[in-house]
This record gives sequence, structure tokens and C-alpha cells, in this order.
Amino acid sequence: MIQHNDTLIIGLDHGYGNMKTANHCFPTGIIPGEDASSFAQNILEYGGKSYLIGEGHKDFIPDKVKDDDFYHLSLAGIAEELDTFGLSEGKIHIAAGLPLTWTGAQKDAFAAYLAKNTDVTFTYRKKQYTIKIAGVSIDQNRRRQYLSTGLRRRRAVYHKA
Repeated sequence: MIQHNDTLIIGLDHGYGNMKTANHCFPTGIIPGEDASSFAQNILEYGGKSYLIGEGHKDFIPDKVKDDDFYHLSLAGIAEELDTFGLSEGKIHIAAGLPLTWTGAQKDAFAAYLAKNTDVTFTYRKKQYTIKIAGVSIDQNRRRQYLSTGLRRRRAVYHKA
């Protein structure tokens, strides 16, 4: 995560095995609702529902916007990064990666998916977060590290929320 003016740029790699940020990696698993144990630590509460993050395994689907799982996993990734720096709120620009073969076909839909809610309040690991999604950049997974550090932004798709 880096800060650019009043915006925090957070790089997220939405892998099928793991979600990755600059400082964290956790399994791409999500268990909704009543299946989420009240004893587990990695509980995301959003929109009146609970999700256990990092447990189980997300089945492969060729279109990541078909359900809200990757949106919820993104919120958990944002919370992980904010918590690393002692933050619980901020104006966020998501720098996300897609596999090279999908970047052209899915980048616009995935950017809109991640930016669908501008003002977001949620709880992760019993800590409340309030964020404003200021924009989303989509690029190839192998270049997401550059996006998250503010270097090389050409060829990325920018979606203002």
C-alpha cells in the first residue's frame, strides 16, 4: 500500500488459490452465513451478512464477477492492508490484477464490479472499516506489483468510482 495525495493505493491479486496484497496472502476461500463459525477470527461482516474468509476453497469460475465472493475477498484484503498500517478508514484506489489471457476480455467488467459501491462500511476480525472506493485499475497479474507501488501505470484500465 502506498499513499498518493489523499488516496491509498492497494494492490490486490485475485488468485484462485490465494488472495495476495503487498503484505498479506490468504487462501481464496469464503464460507457464507450460518456456516461461518462464531469462533473463527477471519469473519467479514458486510451488508447484514457474515462470511468466513480464508477457509474452504473457491471453485474455479471463468468469470469472477458471477457472484460476490471476490468482492468480499477484496474487502478482506483491503482490511488486511489497512490494519498493517494501523488504519481503519481511507480513500482507496484498488490496483487489481487479472491473468494475462483475461485482461482484455474481463478488465472493464471486473473494474466496475470492484467499484460498484463507492462508500463501504464493513467489519473484519471484529474491527470496523469505513472506506471510499476512489477508483480501480486493472492490469495483468504479473504487473500488479508495479501498480501497488505507483510505478508504471500505462496499459492499466482506470475506472473512477
